[in-house]
Amino acid sequence: MPVALDVKTVRRGFFVFSALILFVLGLNIPRVSVLAVPAALGVVFVRWRGEVVYDFLVRISVLLIFSLTYYVTMYFYDFKDLADVVISSLLITSSYALGFSLNRSNVPDWPYGFVWTVLAMVSGFAVFSFLSVYTAMSSGHVSDILFRSAPNFWVASEQINGPILGIFASLGLCLAPVLFFGSGEFIGRHRSTLMTMAVSALVAAGVYVNLTLQNRSPFIALLLSFVGAGVLFFLVKRVSPGKKVKTIAYIVIFLGVLAYMFLYMGYDYSRYSLVSRFEVQGLETSRFDAWMYMLKALPTHLAGGRLVYIGGLEYVHNLWLDVIYDAGVLPVMFLLLFHALHVKSFVSVVRADLPTILVLVIVSVGVSFMVGFLIEPVLQGSVLYFSASCFFLGLLKRLSLDLRMLRVHVMERNV
Repeated sequence: MPVALDVKTVRRGFFVFSALILFVLGLNIPRVSVLAVPAALGVVFVRWRGEVVYDFLVRISVLLIFSLTYYVTMYFYDFKDLADVVISSLLITSSYALGFSLNRSNVPDWPYGFVWTVLAMVSGFAVFSFLSVYTAMSSGHVSDILFRSAPNFWVASEQINGPILGIFASLGLCLAPVLFFGSGEFIGRHRSTLMTMAVSALVAAGVYVNLTLQNRSPFIALLLSFVGAGVLFFLVKRVSPGKKVKTIAYIVIFLGVLAYMFLYMGYDYSRYSLVSRFEVQGLETSRFDAWMYMLKALPTHLAGGRLVYIGGLEYVHNLWLDVIYDAGVLPVMFLLLFHALHVKSFVSVVRADLPTILVLVIVSVGVSFMVGFLIEPVLQGSVLYFSASCFFLGLLKRLSLDLRMLRVHVMERNV
């Protein structure tokens, strides 16, 4: 006789399934990662609890129009084939829909459960970048590393640009503020321990990958994530004075240990090529010149086609400018609109009365995505990474709507 599953078991199974799909997305497994999210969405629709509301329809429509105008234009320029048009557009919109489908009715321990969801997504990218770099270092591909690239872990004959692997690993690296400002925020000692171990591993992977590949921007993103987390912890969230003092003490001790290592123990940090890059180049990069070339040529090159001289670089190294460079101003208008439609959701989630650790994770990952958008050709480098950002925004929008409905429900109950 079949045994009926209770609602709690089904909910937890759906949640684990979604987290696994996000982990696979980040792993960059050929064919599997690209098809995982659209396939999963078919399962999601069977038990959809996201409510196809007006806000969702507007945003996913804008995203779909962007995807189609961008990839169809790329197809006519012969930069993409027809399969890319269909599969990439489906992946991008499915990722957003999957993020929006996670809500109060299907996420265990809401809203704490969102922490594990985001970490599952981040873990996939961090593990893939770590395995690619570690395998290259241990299998005699050191020359590739010196030229700031590494063989794809799954397809050794395929080289991946170092900065792209860097923004993958940056998602884990930028979680470092959680270790300082989010300690003790999780329910239960075992969960807090597991959270600390998971975040520490992701941060370590991010440090390893970006030090090895000499990537500067992820460490800039790390600094910005600390600034954002600090503002959130000390000025926005309601944190007790005692906890603030304890956190400051942890940071001072940590910085003191670093200073002791570098100044008194004679730790040779100069052996890292990344340090030399900072010392010699600072924050200078030819990407800034490419931005200026693209902006100056914009009035006469509205249709894209990669016809603008950008200083000898292959890409402009900016998500929005690269879209213009490739396909013109029409798709970038919809992309900018799509991103603008989520600013209010991000602000409302950050200011809401949510667990500090959840908001810290959202801010840290959000900063990492933003820096990646600013300095890398994201869509050209990895449609999986861009799709992950769409999932992240879908999750934020759903969370902000749930909070708004919860406030309305509380007000109606108190009337």
